[in-house]
Amino acid sequence: MKTFWSRSGTAVSDRHKATKDAIRNYLQALHELGTNQSLSYFSQFAGNFTVHDPLGTEPMTSVEELMTAIPELAKLLAPNGFTVDVEGVSVAADPEYGSAHLVLNIIGGPSVDIIDIFQISEGKVKDLKAVWHIF
Repeated sequence: MKTFWSRSGTAVSDRHKATKDAIRNYLQALHELGTNQSLSYFSQFAGNFTVHDPLGTEPMTSVEELMTAIPELAKLLAPNGFTVDVEGVSVAADPEYGSAHLVLNIIGGPSVDIIDIFQISEGKVKDLKAVWHIF
């Protein structure tokens, strides 16, 4: 198990800021995807990436896989779309890693708390583990 944390008062580097911006850009793109405003979600990923969404399922490693799986999942779980509320974004002491707590609000359905754990490389998602489950 890896644990990432940082101390209060630790100086925030440009790399920390870039990672936080990349995570926020990803979350905004996810919101725009769910509200049918934009497909920029699919451009948030590095050339080589791994997505475990939700964690415990087979990973996806290509934009083509995401472009197939995400609409299928949305049709099943959120046929009317979804919105995203960001509860918090944190960057680890190692600025390559960060996390986000978001709430996925399924239109006409439940709200789902999600914890996303990111590895960011050059402003793009290199690795994403999404922890959620709809009961």
